Amino acid sequence: MSTLLIGNSYNDSLVADLASFREADRQVAGNISLRMIWLAEPGDILVLPQPPRPEFVRYALTLRGLDVDSVLIMVPPAGRLGSDVLTGDRLLDGGFLAELRALVTKRNVDHACPYVFDATTAHLIRELGLHRSMPGFGFYEAGGADLVNSKSVFRAMAGGLGLPVTTGIVATSRAKAQEFAADLVAANRCVIVKQDFHAGGYGNEIISPRPDVQPLGAPSLRVLDSQDAVRRHFDSAWSRYSVDGRHKVIVEDYVPDSMPLGAEVRITAEGSRLHHIGEMRMAPVFDGVVIPGAVLSEKNRAEFNDIVLRVCDSIRALGYVGLANIDGILTPDGDLLLTEMNGRLGGTTHLHWIADALVGHDYQTECVLMTRNHWHVSSFDDAVARLRTSGLLFEPDARAGVLIGCEHIQQSGVVEYCIVAKDVDAAEEIETSLLRLPGGSLDTP
Repeated sequence: MSTLLIGNSYNDSLVADLASFREADRQVAGNISLRMIWLAEPGDILVLPQPPRPEFVRYALTLRGLDVDSVLIMVPPAGRLGSDVLTGDRLLDGGFLAELRALVTKRNVDHACPYVFDATTAHLIRELGLHRSMPGFGFYEAGGADLVNSKSVFRAMAGGLGLPVTTGIVATSRAKAQEFAADLVAANRCVIVKQDFHAGGYGNEIISPRPDVQPLGAPSLRVLDSQDAVRRHFDSAWSRYSVDGRHKVIVEDYVPDSMPLGAEVRITAEGSRLHHIGEMRMAPVFDGVVIPGAVLSEKNRAEFNDIVLRVCDSIRALGYVGLANIDGILTPDGDLLLTEMNGRLGGTTHLHWIADALVGHDYQTECVLMTRNHWHVSSFDDAVARLRTSGLLFEPDARAGVLIGCEHIQQSGVVEYCIVAKDVDAAEEIETSLLRLPGGSLDTP
């Protein structure tokens, strides 16, 4: 039997206002769904917002030993935002739905895996008759994804479980939010303000009383050196933070120089199983990861593993089944704090499938994965050719080298690379050689 993979990485429910994205950013945000090619198996159907480059599809499937024609890729008609992201009007288009229904029957598809299991994909899956074989479908259809992707719900859940989180509040009023932020700034502390629903750090903003703070986990740093300046800022920014008053706003103590962490977990009706823990590379938002990393001690790793699984067991009790990504930080003082949960595929999901297929089920003990999401290249074929000529291209027999995990050349001229190496030192050596190749550069957002 086969699976319907739905690449709705950025959608109407996950991001409060898709129209607020710059068009170029929205194009890349939608195209990260192309990473799902690594999850595809023969007979699967993969629905993407934008047509992929045939050379990348051929590269990814061939590297996994699959026939290029074994996976069917579909792109629905353009919608209200064009062809950037999979909005509901595109996925539920009558003609597309009829075509998809016929193909689901023809290819014996019996399961669906959306990037985010939102109301639109739940409706689509019921229309296709796939809901009967989907564990937890009732949770998704009732809007459960809004619970497990909400930053305010996460704070409530973590607080109820007594788990370590950053100091902060969930605000429904501008006055409450701005006074909390103003008090932190008065104490010479930094603030991170988060939209309740967003992804990739793009709904966040860091406020600091001084300019010498590196923003990690938000696109920019805003320097406000007085309580009055903070209050004036919230007067003008509240509508954006709260999406015109429709959503709650999270305001937290931002701890500079912390190590951002991420864990991915597979949640089933029987229990929760860790895929991996990684140390995130921010520039200033998520731009790659090191799995399993080099900073966390074994004690830290065991502690983070424990608190991550406690969160996942709790959302499993709600009825959630699927992948979950839990984020946290290791502070300069050595404290582990949780920051958010995401009940969906994440920025490292495809890396698990890549490593599992090309290295083995025990890849965390067998190798290190080191990635960056913005390597600027002239073309996909040229990038592969230069890697091959330099001897850096991933070799399956050696289980080492550089592979390309996703490409955004048409959208922004970059590819995402993934280094596979025996340890961190070897990975860093490969990365140094990679970035010295002529014709390429590390282009961070």
